[in-house]
Amino acid sequence: MDKYVAPVISLLCLVLRSGNQQHYKMPLPPHTQAAMQHLKTSLVSGDDVSAHVHEALTNLWIQKWSKTEDNPIPCPTERTLALLTLDKDGGHQEPHNVTGYIAKLEYCIRLTCLKELKKRSEEEYNGDDEHACDALQPWFTEKTNSPFSRIRSLQHRASSIAFQTMSPPHIVWMDRKHWKELLYKGNKIGLKELRSMFATQEESIIELWENKILCGIGMRACYTDLADDLSNHAVGYSFLTDERNDCFRNRDALAEAFSKNAKVMEWFGAMRDGRMVWNRAGLMNWLEDYAKFQEQLLLRCEMLSGAPGRGTELTPMTFCNTKHRLQRNLVIMGKHVTLLQLYHKSGAMTGRDKLIPHALDAVTGDLMIQSLALAHPFAELAVHICYPDQSEVKRLYQTQLFVNKDRLFTTDNISLSMSRLSLPHILFKITVNPWRHISIAFKRKLGQFAEDLLELDESDTVDSLQAGHTRATENRVYGLSPDAMGGAAEDLLPQFLEASERWQKILHTVPGGLGLPYSRARSSEFRNLVKEVPKEGIILEEKIANGILAKLEDKMKSLEDRLIMKLVDALTPTIHKAVQNAIKTTRVPLSGVVLNNNRVATHHGDIEDLYANEEIEHGESSK
Repeated sequence: MDKYVAPVISLLCLVLRSGNQQHYKMPLPPHTQAAMQHLKTSLVSGDDVSAHVHEALTNLWIQKWSKTEDNPIPCPTERTLALLTLDKDGGHQEPHNVTGYIAKLEYCIRLTCLKELKKRSEEEYNGDDEHACDALQPWFTEKTNSPFSRIRSLQHRASSIAFQTMSPPHIVWMDRKHWKELLYKGNKIGLKELRSMFATQEESIIELWENKILCGIGMRACYTDLADDLSNHAVGYSFLTDERNDCFRNRDALAEAFSKNAKVMEWFGAMRDGRMVWNRAGLMNWLEDYAKFQEQLLLRCEMLSGAPGRGTELTPMTFCNTKHRLQRNLVIMGKHVTLLQLYHKSGAMTGRDKLIPHALDAVTGDLMIQSLALAHPFAELAVHICYPDQSEVKRLYQTQLFVNKDRLFTTDNISLSMSRLSLPHILFKITVNPWRHISIAFKRKLGQFAEDLLELDESDTVDSLQAGHTRATENRVYGLSPDAMGGAAEDLLPQFLEASERWQKILHTVPGGLGLPYSRARSSEFRNLVKEVPKEGIILEEKIANGILAKLEDKMKSLEDRLIMKLVDALTPTIHKAVQNAIKTTRVPLSGVVLNNNRVATHHGDIEDLYANEEIEHGESSK
C-alpha cells in the first residue's frame, strides 16, 4: 500500500505548504482551507488523524475546480501530478513514466469515495448504499467535471502515446556470435559473470540456512513424490497439509531438535521451575536471520525462475489458500516446485488474471520446502512470543510465503538485495527494472527456438507470456538492442516449466524437477547432472541458423513453383498460336508421314487437316 499512498502524501504536503508565501502559493476555497487547518492541527496533537485526512481528501476530490485567467490549473491534484513528473533538470518525464502516478491517484480517489459512500449511507440514506453511490458517482467516473475525470483523460492520452512509442534501445551486443556479452546503458554485462554471481549466492544461502536457521543442527525434511491437489480451494489447504504427504505431519520437528541441544537452547531460553522461559532477544535475532534467508529465496525466485516477475506479484505470495485468495501461489506440478503468479497487464481489461507458472531451480525449490516444513512453524512460535499483541504479524506467518520479520517485502527490498548481489561481480548495481531488460535480452538470443525468432512479431512466445506481458510489449520495451528497432491454455503449462528450465540451464544452475536435495544440486554439479548443455552457444546457434535456412529454402521453392506455373500459363497460348501460324506458312515433304488411317498424304492440304485435328503419328502419338 505504501507505493499507492506516496502520491497522496505529496498532494497533502503540497496543499498544506501552499499557504506559505515562501514556498508554493495555491488558491483554495474557504472550506478546503478549513479542512487543511483541521488536518494540520490533528498532525500536531495526534488526535483522530485518519478522519481529518479523509476530510481533507474529500474536499480536494469531491468538488469542482473552475479555471480562471489567473489560475489556469486550479485543481491541486493536477498540480501535484505536474510537479511529481518533473525531472531534476526541469524537463518533463516521458508518458510511460507518468501513467504510474496517475494510476495510483485514481486508486486512492476510488478508495476515498468508497469510504465516503459508506459514511453517507449511514448518515443520510439509512444504510442504502445504492442511493449513496448514485450521489457520489460523478466524482469517481469519467466524462464529468471532476478531478478523477480529468486525470483519467490524461491517463488515456499518456497510455496512447506510450503504446505507440518505441522505447530507445537499452542493450548493445558486444558478442554477436555467441551472445554472451552485452552493454546495458554502457555497463558491461557478461554471461560468465552472471553464472559466477548465482553460484556465489547459492553458497551464501546454503550457509545461512545451515548455520543460522538450523543453528548447525544437521536435519532435513525428507520427501520423495509430493501430492498436491491444484483444484482444492479449501481455506488453509496446501501440499503441506495434504494427508498423503506424511513427511510434513510433525510441525514441531525443529523446535524439538533445538530443545534437545543444550548449546542451542542457550540462545533461545532456559527451563526454570519446570517452565520454559524464552529469550526474546535471541528469538528476535533468529527472526532477523530468517528474514534474510527468505529475502535470498525471494531474490532467486525473481532471477532464476524464468522470465522475471514484478514486485507486486512476488511479495504478497501465499503458500496456502486463504479466505480472500483461494488460489495459493506455491504448488507442486509433478516434481517441479512451482510459483503461480496470477498478475497480468491485461487483467484490468479482461477482468481476470492469467495463470503464469514459474518452475524453481533445484536448490531454491528444495530450500523452499525445507523452510516451510521446518523453519516456518518455529517462526510462528517465535512471533507469538516476540509480538504477543500484534495479530496481523501472526497472520503473516500463517499464510505468506515471504515475510520480512514483521511485514511483507517490497520491490525496493528486492532491488536493494539485487544490487548488493550484483555489484561485486559485474561492477554495476542491477535492480528490478534493469534485470528485466538484461534477462529478457539474453533469453531472446539464447532461450528460444528458431521458430520463435522467425515469428518474432506474429505471436506471443512462452517467455513473453511468463514475463506477464505480450510479445508486442516485449518487442517495444524490454531487452532491446538496435537490431530490434525494425492465461495460458492447459496444454501450454508444461512449456512454461520448460521455459524456466531453459533459463536455468543458460545460467548453469541445476533446474528443478530432478528430485534432488539442495546438497546434491549445487552449481558445481551442473555439468554432471544436466545433459545437452549448449557449449558456448554453438549448438543453439547452429540450430537457429539451420532452422532459418530451412524455412527460407521452403519459401524459395514455393515461390519458384508459383513463378513457373504463372510463366507456363502465360506462354502456352502464345506458343500454340505461333505453331499454328508456322504450319500454315510452311510446306514440308510428305515422305515418311503416315496418316492414322494408313493412307499416305498426297498434297499439302492433308497436312493442314492433320495438324488441325491433332491426329499425326510418327512412330508414336504426339501433338
